Amino acid sequence: MNFRCPLKYVADENELNTVDIVTNTMFSLGFLDQITHIIFSPHRHKFTVGQFYDQWLASIKVNEPKIPFNPGIFVAYIYCGLLVTKETWYDLVPNIEINQLNQDWGLGSVTCISPKQNKITLPYFIRRLRNALAHANFTLGMPDDILLTEIHDRSTICFRDNNPKDADDYFETTLTWRQIEKLIKQFHAVIYPSARDRHELPISK
Repeated sequence: MNFRCPLKYVADENELNTVDIVTNTMFSLGFLDQITHIIFSPHRHKFTVGQFYDQWLASIKVNEPKIPFNPGIFVAYIYCGLLVTKETWYDLVPNIEINQLNQDWGLGSVTCISPKQNKITLPYFIRRLRNALAHANFTLGMPDDILLTEIHDRSTICFRDNNPKDADDYFETTLTWRQIEKLIKQFHAVIYPSARDRHELPISK
C-alpha cells in the first residue's frame, strides 16, 4: 500500500512541531513494546502484520493511521547517532572537506552556509550539527504530497548553529533523511572498530 504520509507539520510553528515529535516518539515506543511482546509470545504465528497494526491502533484509541517510522523516532535516532556519542570520537573521522568524501557518506551534494569557514571539513560539519542538536535548533521539512515510499528522500532537516559571542559565526545546512542515515552509518563504521579494539571485543561475524 502506498498512501500519503499522515504526518502534520506546520511551517514556522516549531513549538507545535516539537509537540508532534514527542507524540510520534511515544507512539513508536508503544508500537515497539507491543510488537516485541508478540514476537516472543506463543501467539506470534496467529497474527498478520495488518491484524497486529489494527489491534495496536485500537489499543491507543485513535481513528487515523499512525506511522511507527516517523519524524519523532528519526530525530531520536539522530540524537543517539550524533549527540550521545563521545565528542572525542570525532577525531577518528577523516579530516577532509565533505565534498571530497566518497559517496558512502552521503554528503557529496550538500551545501552549507558558514561565512567564517570556507572549507567545510567532516569534523567541523559534525561539530556544528551537534551544536544545533544540543540547542534544538533544527527544522523539519515534509511536503504535503509526500508518499511513504518517498519519506527518506523528500523529508529534510535544516540544522542551524549560531555562535552567541559572534554574530558572524553561524552555520546552516539542510539534509535529507537519506543523507543523515548514510552519515550516521559511516560514522558508526569508523568508531565501532576503534572501540572494539580498545575493549578487546571479538569481531562480529
